[in-house]
Amino acid sequence: MNPTAVLAILSRARDLVDDSMSVQKLQILLAVAAAGDAGIDQGSLQQRTKQARSTCSKNVHDLTTVTARKEAGPGLVVVEQDAMNLRSNTVRLTQRGRSVVSQLFGKPS
Repeated sequence: MNPTAVLAILSRARDLVDDSMSVQKLQILLAVAAAGDAGIDQGSLQQRTKQARSTCSKNVHDLTTVTARKEAGPGLVVVEQDAMNLRSNTVRLTQRGRSVVSQLFGKPS
């Protein structure tokens, strides 16, 4: 994918969500989407995106319904605690998250 296409996707994501959508948040959103319906645990997400643990955690939080600053968020992902391992969280797309990803790539939601 060429740089112009990447910039176009980021611009479209900002149009669909808001101006706070950064490259790192978009990276999180796309990695969660790539994981499918099963979602992805935050540790694997951090490794896959190569973001620092604290940065990854903040970016995930900023994509939920309430941001790290306790403001209304876009509601693109949901974080669920693993019932078998209480130290592990699974991140999944919400319906809105699936819709945004579909719109980014020109597919109907």
